[in-house]
Amino acid sequence: MDEKLGFDEIKKTLTKSLKLILDVYEYKITFARQLPDRWLINVSFKEKNDVGSEWTRTAAISINAMTGELIEVTKNVSYS
Repeated sequence: MDEKLGFDEIKKTLTKSLKLILDVYEYKITFARQLPDRWLINVSFKEKNDVGSEWTRTAAISINAMTGELIEVTKNVSYS
């Protein structure tokens, strides 16, 4: 049986993916659940609009629990 990656390893993938895909460097994990094959994670982060105001945004991220490979990132959505 394959070994699942721990949350610390998954968080490294999460941080790297948020920087590359959404240009997010600071975020808060608001939900995390490990399923048999993947991690489901919700994050919130601040995003500036065109006039400089900040908005709180969310994203739902799915990461493979065995490989750490990013499966999906969906902005303005949350897992429940």
